[in-house]
Amino acid sequence: MCDERQEKEQYIESQEIQLPAICKMTPADVEAAITTAEKHVTVLDRIRKTAIKLTNVNDWINEGNRPYLMLTGAQKICGAFGLKTKDVECEEADYEDDKGQYKSFTFSGIGVWNTTELSEVGTCNTRDKFFGVRDKRFLPLSEVNINNIKKKAHSNFLGRLIKGILGLSFTWEEVEKYSEGIITRKTVTGVDRTKGKGQYNIPDSPELTKEKNICRSMLVKIFGKDKEGIESIQDFLRKSTEFTAKDGKKIKGKDNFNNISEKQLKCLKPKIQKMYNEIA
Repeated sequence: MCDERQEKEQYIESQEIQLPAICKMTPADVEAAITTAEKHVTVLDRIRKTAIKLTNVNDWINEGNRPYLMLTGAQKICGAFGLKTKDVECEEADYEDDKGQYKSFTFSGIGVWNTTELSEVGTCNTRDKFFGVRDKRFLPLSEVNINNIKKKAHSNFLGRLIKGILGLSFTWEEVEKYSEGIITRKTVTGVDRTKGKGQYNIPDSPELTKEKNICRSMLVKIFGKDKEGIESIQDFLRKSTEFTAKDGKKIKGKDNFNNISEKQLKCLKPKIQKMYNEIA
């Protein structure tokens, strides 16, 4: 009985020792800690807002429904905030298994910001779901852009430094809010669900973007830019891009210029130009 009582007393003492440190602080100390934490949150929010404003739609991709910062965006943020790197090395390795050959890149180095230093690594291989997978299959090495894999490994390295040193990680809600609706899930490169998992849209070239803007401008002058006009434009695009596949299945058309391919635009532009000339 005595031993049982002693065990209970020892248990109670051990629980008292494990009480959170905040319980041993004075109310004034707790208040000071809360004030410091609130200031920290405000500073992080400002850093996050500024970082996003430094980038544009071409600096992001939608990967797994999460915003992924590409190398160009990471470099902009590092440069603006004065985050530097040193002792950076890139290791290349070749592998082979029952699914074939693949290549991996690993960047390692140290990030420096003011008096803070942090060691990090970033990796990527040719089976990356963005650059190395199409139609649910791994692409052979001959069909993978190795430079893109290397860039993404570098981007992963810088991204981990940005997160570790600046305390930055991003959500789509934040990116869309601080970019004032310019950088969104729909405006960046991402998974094209109509082509199956693993297939991705390719960003429009500057020339293609220019051609789309010209066609969009002509359609606005033809149909108008009010709600009825926008609906007419969407209907025109949808009907003009729908087609029947070889198996007889009707493929639904696209009602948004962001989803229209270069090949489709080449067929669309003469029609739009003809309609525009008739009202000019």
